[in-house]
Amino acid sequence: MILKMLLRLLGIYKDADRATSDQTCAARGMGNVVGNDLGNDLGKLMRIYIEPTVDRDKVLRALRIVPGFWKFAVREWDELKFEELGGEWKGFILPLGDNEIAIFDGAIRKVKYAGGTAGRRVGVAVFGWENELMLGLRIWHELLHTEGLDADGLLTNKSFTRWLPERIHGFFKESVSEHSWFWQIAYYTYLTDVRLMRK
Repeated sequence: MILKMLLRLLGIYKDADRATSDQTCAARGMGNVVGNDLGNDLGKLMRIYIEPTVDRDKVLRALRIVPGFWKFAVREWDELKFEELGGEWKGFILPLGDNEIAIFDGAIRKVKYAGGTAGRRVGVAVFGWENELMLGLRIWHELLHTEGLDADGLLTNKSFTRWLPERIHGFFKESVSEHSWFWQIAYYTYLTDVRLMRK
């Protein structure tokens, strides 16, 4: 409940604007489209492919965390053309097409990394222990990278610190952690709102 209130305050979570009918999406040639604020035509459309061994419903719920700057057209896994990486990234899946996201089973594939991008191509591993918030933040993080933004700069981005209300600067310095969901939400909101939406 508290988390939903925080997300609503940040403008991320909206209960009302959740679904666009399959008929409308099919008429537009988009397939099943999910995400935030689907009533607008401003969202950047990403095709998303979910491996069958991954909990599809959990992924769809996780996409609600991602702001309306992005929309998602859900496609069938067997339609995905991808490369499987080697070396340190052994087993990691990346789509071959731009504006595509592969959500794959990281536990079965025994991958080391939870997410990665190459240009506008995104791979996100699901290990099974994540909740919807963690998975949604992981997807949002990688999408920020596709826009050329440093989603890993939470601890070092001075303009983010200046963006925060001055009265919480002390709290930020005392409590910040790059793995804190609270600060990730604040930082990703800053990057999305200030760096993307206001371009």
